[in-house]
Amino acid sequence: MDTKKLATGIAVGWITMFVVGYLVFNMAMVGFYEANGAASFGVGREAHLWWAIALGTASLATLVTFCIGWSGAKVWVTEGIKPGVAGCSHHIGRWRRKQDGGNRFMTKEVKIEDMGEGKMRMRTVRGIEPWKSDDPDTNRIWWRDGGVHQNITHAVQPDPISGGHCWLQKVWLSKPGEGELYGDVEVDTKKSMAHYRKWNQWAKDRETHPRGERRPRWFKRPLAPRPEHFIIEKDR
Repeated sequence: MDTKKLATGIAVGWITMFVVGYLVFNMAMVGFYEANGAASFGVGREAHLWWAIALGTASLATLVTFCIGWSGAKVWVTEGIKPGVAGCSHHIGRWRRKQDGGNRFMTKEVKIEDMGEGKMRMRTVRGIEPWKSDDPDTNRIWWRDGGVHQNITHAVQPDPISGGHCWLQKVWLSKPGEGELYGDVEVDTKKSMAHYRKWNQWAKDRETHPRGERRPRWFKRPLAPRPEHFIIEKDR
């Protein structure tokens, strides 16, 4: 067997398959996703709080309190969630201000208010609405709920090994009080910074840096830095 010819054949075959697949996708599939993207979002548009405790599905908002803030979400009691655990998708709840652009199929309009003393609140102004354009589907939008944006209520918690964000957090569930609405998100930025500094110090205290590496090189990354950037400078 000619190893050189085999290697050349494999390389040429791989490139050919990639190019053909890319062209087929662009010619046959892109139009499908563009045409059906709005309808697919309408199927799973609401950011429910998945809860396992059998209290019945709440139609009103439920306050989800984190260590630095809270958000108002809807409860959906379901099987498959361990009792004592609440889950909420952070892929729903996209937002934009009045002056912003963005995907209007998915985003609701909000206003961001400075509550004083480091506290900020996001409140829904209006939900998702149809509009007239060259695409007739934009005038057929039937859903209104843009969900709840919860990412900013999650304090930054850096993992000491990977450096990644730790998403699992302790939460408290309660009924909303006066003036607290579904879709509201409130965060105390001072608490957020204090929480980050605490976790950052924990990470530093627990880091051992074998071989003088800032992070382990074996940890998979979509875009890894240059090898020399993994090494901690001795004078730091």
